[in-house]
Amino acid sequence: MEPNWVHLMTLIGWMIAAAATASDGPEVLELPFVRADRAAREVRVVARATGIEAKTLCEFFLIATNSGHDYEAIAVSLARPGDIHRALEHIGLPAGRPVDPKQLRFWPRGERVIAEFEWCASTNPASPPRRVRFEDTLLDTRMGRPLPADGLVFVGSARVPAANGTGTVYAADEVEPNSIASAFNLETTVLDIPRRGSQSALYDYQVVNPDHVWTAGAPLTVVLRPEPRPTGEPRVADFNLTAATTHNGSPVFRLVRAPGQAQEAEGGAEAILAAIEAIARAGRDAHLTIVVAPRTSVSALRPIGEALGRIAEHPAVRIEPPPAGQLYYRALAPDPSLRNRAERPSQPWEIRFEIGEGSRAAVLIKVEPTRDLITDAPTYHETRRRAGSPTALRAALDEWGPGLPVLVVFAPPAMTFGELLEWIAPLQTTHPVVHVFAD
Repeated sequence: MEPNWVHLMTLIGWMIAAAATASDGPEVLELPFVRADRAAREVRVVARATGIEAKTLCEFFLIATNSGHDYEAIAVSLARPGDIHRALEHIGLPAGRPVDPKQLRFWPRGERVIAEFEWCASTNPASPPRRVRFEDTLLDTRMGRPLPADGLVFVGSARVPAANGTGTVYAADEVEPNSIASAFNLETTVLDIPRRGSQSALYDYQVVNPDHVWTAGAPLTVVLRPEPRPTGEPRVADFNLTAATTHNGSPVFRLVRAPGQAQEAEGGAEAILAAIEAIARAGRDAHLTIVVAPRTSVSALRPIGEALGRIAEHPAVRIEPPPAGQLYYRALAPDPSLRNRAERPSQPWEIRFEIGEGSRAAVLIKVEPTRDLITDAPTYHETRRRAGSPTALRAALDEWGPGLPVLVVFAPPAMTFGELLEWIAPLQTTHPVVHVFAD
């Protein structure tokens, strides 16, 4: 249950907002417990410390009063998440886009925000307030130091269907964990960390910094400002990266500033990485939309995928979801152990191809693990369905039901990527995760 001071402060906040006058002018936006000053490019939010203890595992910098996650958060905002979103837009920051693994969006997208806690460390009213960055309130136990001071990404929470079935709601306002600033990638947060890091991957490694602990209910002010951009360019930079092969089968790439602007680089992975390093030195994030040329042979997909994997490891790179009809880059060079059914953690369905004189068919294989009755060794029961067209393959998949949303595809090495996509693209609405092997 929320403490009484939260209810009291909420009432006061609404009264303050209602009393805001025209003297504030269009430069200032006043909402309950949040003030956005466009001229100063600053948002100030009334908050309270949760009282979380030093070295406690912590997942959130800032949550809303209806969250219930005080035990793993640094502070509680008295302002609603949606109002903080509005305040950031008021000072000129566009909302980006949160992660959504279901849509193959694994990188937070958006402009950076410098987020700080401000508090009075002295009872002397003349003493200046102190500030600490959000990142400094958590320690990475693997490194023994605070999180990198890279700012947070203004992703803006996803919208979800309303509980009453009418329209949508801003998820951070209505849906647990009601996060405003998360310390791991979260679809329903307003501010996210500027790198990949799932809840399960980071849970054991981020703890409260003993140097920055406040008593429960201690008053804090959250100060949010856009990161300085000396060149005036936004941090988010979109690029198209086209992958193909040379006459001898080596991967070759072309990096073009999107949409359809100047070419940045062309050549192998090293040439692309050199161009991305220049983009990084300019303080920008390179969001790459990857397209594989349709005439590329299946035999060339693994070298291309491995090169793309090296490119994706650059800290400035963010891989965008594939365009319609394309595959996510990791589909091109999957873990080789997935070839072997005995090494897979589960059994997704397989697709193989039958090539004849002037004909081509796909075979959908349902794989069900069993055990040998005598030796107890693992065996696999197959159910096969031959499909003479992409439409028939889609129908066979629908008839069997969804199964796992994963497909393991074994394609002839000489088949072109374009031909493969004719079969695979119709399946991606229900099976977005694909692993392609040259058969």
